Amino acid sequence: MGAKKDKTKKTTALKADEIGSINRKFEADSQERKEFGRSSWMALIVPAVGTFAVLSSLVLNIVRTYKKHGFPEDTFRTRDLVIVAIPALLIGFATLEAMEILDPDHVGDV
Repeated sequence: MGAKKDKTKKTTALKADEIGSINRKFEADSQERKEFGRSSWMALIVPAVGTFAVLSSLVLNIVRTYKKHGFPEDTFRTRDLVIVAIPALLIGFATLEAMEILDPDHVGDV
């Protein structure tokens, strides 16, 4: 009768191969997740830059108009105030929506 072959070396090599394969797959998934997150943030940054440019232009125009004409006494009518209030309402609703997304359990506590 012949001597028994040592199968532990083969089994250990197979396990190491499987572990390496799992680690490579996990690393690829992790890298894919990071790239998806980066592209999502970049999709947000591009419009944000445009928005900040418009906002800075608005602020500069307000300063120039104030310097040239002074404070708008009796300039705004009721409908003008409603038009100005619409963006303020939208910002408020967007803030509440963001709070709900970040912490849905405590939105009504405010």
